[in-house]
Amino acid sequence: MMRRLLFLVPLLFLNQGCTTMILAGSAISTGVSALNVMTDRRATGISQEDERITKQIVETLKKDKEITEKVRVQVYSYNKIVLLAGEAPTQELIDKTNSIASTISGIRKIHSYFELMPAIPKQDQEVDSHLRMLLNSALFMSHGYSAMHPHLTVENGIVYIMGLLTRDEGEKMIETIRQLQGVRRVVPLIEYVKEAA
Repeated sequence: MMRRLLFLVPLLFLNQGCTTMILAGSAISTGVSALNVMTDRRATGISQEDERITKQIVETLKKDKEITEKVRVQVYSYNKIVLLAGEAPTQELIDKTNSIASTISGIRKIHSYFELMPAIPKQDQEVDSHLRMLLNSALFMSHGYSAMHPHLTVENGIVYIMGLLTRDEGEKMIETIRQLQGVRRVVPLIEYVKEAA
C-alpha cells in the first residue's frame, strides 16, 4: 500500500500530458495538459500548432474506412514533428496512413513506426497506458521532468521520446526508461539543444 501511495501524487500531476490522439477502430482518445505553459520548451504558439496538426491528422484518417477499421495508430506532434506509432496488417495500409498524414500543412517531418500485425488487444493497450504512467513518475522523481518535458508515447511496449533536450538530459532519460520492466525498446526522437531553456 505504501509503495502505491508514493506513486499516486506524481501521477496525478503528470498524467495531464499534452494532446495525444489514438485512432483504433474509430476510437479516439485525447488529453490536454493544463501545465503546457509552465513546462513547455517550444516557442510561443507552437504547442497550439502541434495540437492543430495532431487533430487534423486524426480527423483526416478517420475519413478512410479501411484505416479506421484495420489500423491502430497513435498520433502526436511535437515542435511540428509528427510521430505515427501503431500496428497495421499490411504495408499498403501503412503507406496509405503515412501519405494521408503528410497532406496536413505545417509538418516539418514525420516519424513512422508501425509493426506489421493486427492491432494490439485492449489488455495490451492498458498495459501500455500503465507503463507510460510509471515512466512519467520515474522521470519526475529521478530527474524532475514533467509529462510535458519530454513527451512519451508507449505502443506495444516500445517507448518513443520526443522533446527539446540537452544531450545530458537525453542520455539520463534513456537510461532511466530502459531500466523499467516492461519496456521492449526505446526510440529517441529527441531534438537536442545546447542548453536547457
